[in-house]
Amino acid sequence: MPKKVGGWEDTFRDANERIADLWVDLAAETLTPEQRERRRKECPLWARAHMLRHSFALPWFLVLSLVWQPQVQGLSDEQLMDLREQFGDIWYALSILMGHAHPDTTRDYYLEPFTGLQVDYLMALLDEDEQAGVDALVRAAAADSGLVMRGVKGAR
Repeated sequence: MPKKVGGWEDTFRDANERIADLWVDLAAETLTPEQRERRRKECPLWARAHMLRHSFALPWFLVLSLVWQPQVQGLSDEQLMDLREQFGDIWYALSILMGHAHPDTTRDYYLEPFTGLQVDYLMALLDEDEQAGVDALVRAAAADSGLVMRGVKGAR
């Protein structure tokens, strides 16, 4: 079942508490209870669910870019504008995935550092597993587009 609204916050809170406990345990066992509590609050490693939104946004930006680019190559500016008015663009699609009311939020806050970079460069930032995942998603999307040539039996 999906998590309830706020359910991930509980998950992250519990994980942060476990990490803080380990952080305290790394200290000398001679700490007083007050010192242990202060060290627990000073634990430098913690995370919130919201922090993962950037990690979610970048791979999906890549997938959408890789799927979108071949579809719009060769279109005039007028045709591109018409297409965007009818179906939106990468930023619109990503804003829906992120749950933002407006694509500007996604572009300006989550992916602003990446807006001037090329997709090839962004792909190089991903580790092998992430690259394989993006490649698989793009292949799956392209397979149904009718724009990809299938392999020919006996071809090398």
